[in-house]
Amino acid sequence: MGPLKDRREDPKGDPEELQRHLQAGLELVRDDIEECLAAWSELDPALTGEVMIGFDVSPEGLTNAWIEEHSDVPAGPLSCFGSAVYEVDWSGITEEPVMITSSFEYRVHDEDQENE
Repeated sequence: MGPLKDRREDPKGDPEELQRHLQAGLELVRDDIEECLAAWSELDPALTGEVMIGFDVSPEGLTNAWIEEHSDVPAGPLSCFGSAVYEVDWSGITEEPVMITSSFEYRVHDEDQENE
Protein backbone atom coordinates (compact mmCIF):
# COMPACT_ATOMS: atom_id res chain seq x y z
CA MET A 1 0.00 0.00 0.00
CA GLY A 2 1.40 3.36 -0.98
CA PRO A 3 1.37 6.62 0.95
CA LEU A 4 -1.83 8.59 1.38
CA LYS A 5 -2.17 11.81 -0.56
CA ASP A 6 -4.42 14.53 0.82
CA ARG A 7 -6.01 16.15 -2.25
CA ARG A 8 -7.45 19.19 -0.45
CA GLU A 9 -6.21 22.59 -1.58
CA ASP A 10 -6.08 24.05 1.94
CA PRO A 11 -5.92 21.32 4.62
CA LYS A 12 -6.95 22.38 8.12
CA GLY A 13 -6.45 20.70 11.48
CA ASP A 14 -3.67 18.29 12.41
CA PRO A 15 -2.65 16.57 9.17
CA GLU A 16 -0.53 13.98 10.98
CA GLU A 17 -3.42 12.89 13.22
CA LEU A 18 -5.75 12.70 10.23
CA GLN A 19 -3.13 10.69 8.36
CA ARG A 20 -2.89 8.21 11.27
CA HIS A 21 -6.66 7.72 11.38
CA LEU A 22 -6.96 7.30 7.62
CA GLN A 23 -3.99 4.93 7.53
CA ALA A 24 -5.61 2.82 10.26
CA GLY A 25 -8.77 2.56 8.16
CA LEU A 26 -6.78 1.56 5.10
CA GLU A 27 -4.93 -1.10 7.09
CA LEU A 28 -8.32 -2.65 7.86
CA VAL A 29 -9.15 -2.96 4.15
CA ARG A 30 -5.70 -3.83 2.77
CA ASP A 31 -6.19 -7.63 2.70
CA ASP A 32 -9.66 -7.27 1.17
CA ILE A 33 -8.31 -4.89 -1.49
CA GLU A 34 -5.58 -7.39 -2.33
CA GLU A 35 -8.24 -10.10 -2.77
CA CYS A 36 -10.19 -7.75 -5.05
CA LEU A 37 -7.05 -7.15 -7.11
CA ALA A 38 -6.48 -10.90 -7.38
CA ALA A 39 -10.06 -11.40 -8.61
CA TRP A 40 -9.61 -8.59 -11.13
CA SER A 41 -6.37 -10.12 -12.42
CA GLU A 42 -8.18 -13.39 -13.11
CA LEU A 43 -10.46 -11.45 -15.44
CA ASP A 44 -7.64 -9.30 -16.84
CA PRO A 45 -4.25 -11.06 -16.79
CA ALA A 46 -2.61 -7.86 -18.10
CA LEU A 47 -3.31 -6.10 -14.79
CA THR A 48 0.04 -5.21 -13.24
CA GLY A 49 1.64 -2.45 -11.24
CA GLU A 50 -0.49 -0.44 -8.88
CA VAL A 51 -4.07 0.66 -8.60
CA MET A 52 -4.90 4.05 -7.10
CA ILE A 53 -8.07 4.18 -5.03
CA GLY A 54 -9.67 7.51 -4.18
CA PHE A 55 -11.84 8.25 -1.15
CA ASP A 56 -14.08 11.14 -0.12
CA VAL A 57 -14.47 11.17 3.66
CA SER A 58 -16.72 13.58 5.55
CA PRO A 59 -17.30 13.92 9.30
CA GLU A 60 -20.16 11.43 8.85
CA GLY A 61 -17.95 8.84 7.12
CA LEU A 62 -17.04 7.61 3.66
CA THR A 63 -19.15 9.31 1.00
CA ASN A 64 -17.49 8.09 -2.19
CA ALA A 65 -14.75 5.73 -3.37
CA TRP A 66 -13.40 5.17 -6.86
CA ILE A 67 -10.60 3.61 -8.88
CA GLU A 68 -8.31 6.22 -10.46
CA GLU A 69 -7.30 5.89 -14.12
CA HIS A 70 -9.33 2.73 -14.71
CA SER A 71 -12.75 3.30 -16.23
CA ASP A 72 -13.06 -0.34 -17.30
CA VAL A 73 -13.09 -2.13 -13.93
CA PRO A 74 -15.34 -5.20 -14.26
CA ALA A 75 -18.50 -5.22 -12.12
CA GLY A 76 -17.34 -8.06 -9.85
CA PRO A 77 -14.04 -6.48 -8.75
CA LEU A 78 -15.67 -3.03 -8.56
CA SER A 79 -18.30 -4.42 -6.20
CA CYS A 80 -15.52 -6.12 -4.23
CA PHE A 81 -13.65 -2.81 -3.79
CA GLY A 82 -16.86 -1.09 -2.70
CA SER A 83 -17.68 -3.76 -0.14
CA ALA A 84 -14.16 -3.60 1.26
CA VAL A 85 -13.97 0.15 1.79
CA TYR A 86 -17.58 0.78 2.86
CA GLU A 87 -17.39 -1.84 5.66
CA VAL A 88 -14.99 0.36 7.64
CA ASP A 89 -16.42 3.06 9.93
CA TRP A 90 -14.75 6.22 8.62
CA SER A 91 -16.96 8.58 10.67
CA GLY A 92 -15.51 11.08 13.10
CA ILE A 93 -11.94 11.06 11.79
CA THR A 94 -12.15 14.46 10.11
CA GLU A 95 -13.96 17.69 10.90
CA GLU A 96 -14.25 18.69 7.25
CA PRO A 97 -14.61 16.77 3.98
CA VAL A 98 -11.35 15.32 2.74
CA MET A 99 -10.37 13.68 -0.55
CA ILE A 100 -7.50 11.21 -0.41
CA THR A 101 -5.90 8.66 -2.68
CA SER A 102 -3.81 5.62 -1.87
CA SER A 103 -2.04 3.23 -4.20
CA PHE A 104 -2.19 -0.52 -3.81
CA GLU A 105 0.55 -2.45 -5.56
CA TYR A 106 -0.46 -5.55 -7.41
CA ARG A 107 1.99 -8.37 -7.98
CA VAL A 108 1.16 -11.23 -10.28
CA HIS A 109 1.05 -14.47 -8.32
CA ASP A 110 3.62 -16.72 -9.99
CA GLU A 111 3.35 -20.40 -9.04
CA ASP A 112 6.70 -21.13 -10.74
CA GLN A 113 8.46 -18.88 -8.21
CA GLU A 114 6.80 -20.74 -5.32
CA ASN A 115 8.08 -24.07 -6.59
CA GLU A 116 11.73 -22.97 -6.82
